[in-house]
Order: sequence, then C-alpha cells, then structure tokens
Amino acid sequence: MSDIEPRADGAALPPDVLTTDEAEGEKRHRRFMGRRDLDQDPKVRFTMERGGRVAHVALSGRHGMGKEMQMDAEDWHRVAEEYGRGWALVPGASGRFDVCSGRTALASLTGQSGGTPRANLSRLMMDARPDQVVTFVDRDKLNLRRNNLQVVGRKDWLRAIRTDRKAH
Repeated sequence: MSDIEPRADGAALPPDVLTTDEAEGEKRHRRFMGRRDLDQDPKVRFTMERGGRVAHVALSGRHGMGKEMQMDAEDWHRVAEEYGRGWALVPGASGRFDVCSGRTALASLTGQSGGTPRANLSRLMMDARPDQVVTFVDRDKLNLRRNNLQVVGRKDWLRAIRTDRKAH
C-alpha cells in the first residue's frame, strides 16, 4: 500500500482511500450489518508520521461506522496475522468505547470472557494481565500507537482515579 496523503482536490489518491461518496455508501452498508458481521477485510491506509509508519484501520459495527483506529504499522501486521482483521468499536463498562473483537477464543486470552465475551485490542497488544489496566496517555481510545499505551496495576489505577476525582 502507498503512503500517499490524500489531497483536498482528490488528486493522487491511493486506490485504498475512499472518496466522500464511497465512504457514505460504506457507512450505510455498515449500519445494517449484524452483530457478528465484523468486516474481515477493513479499509487500511498507511501514513508516515512522527515516530514511523502508522496504520489507519476502519472499524466495524454500529458505533465504529466511519471511524478508524491508528496503530504502528508493525503492530497492525502482527495483530492482523495473530488475532484477525475484524475489529469494532463497542461501549465499555465506563461508558467510553473500546476497540474489541467478539471472538470468544480471543476473549479468553485477555480474561474478558464474562457474559458478553470480547477481547479488548489494547489489552492484547500490551499483553496485560487480569490485575493490570491499559491506559491511554492522550485519553483517545482509538490511538493504539505504542507510545500512547501504558500498563499500570489495577490498584495504582484506582488510586489515581480517586485522587483525580478529589482534585476536581
């Protein structure tokens, strides 16, 4: 795939970049997809940014419609090979959204095999244990670049949240 940045006038667009009309059609198509119909061949484009090549991957599902996650290109190739290419944006316990897969086999790897088994991509990427939490430095859960992910102990995380709430 090419590292060409799309231009406002539409010139020099690589073949994997959708035009506005195509993107709207894709959104309408995704709106009617069933829960289990994760897009196994999502649109992926690569760009060069500070720190290296970045993969921008279109998300599936009702909440992922028209959104994309970013991650280091090397991580995307590993994730696609080991865990699959179908990822969706789903509501998390805190009311925020997480990038997850509903595959039960992956959910057991992350220890997230409860009532609705789903595998959180950030936990898979960082190989987090059940007593650990993956936090996002910039608080953007769609930014899955390594320099934005941080693994902390659950107790330390809870302590930091309490301290933060008291300060506000």
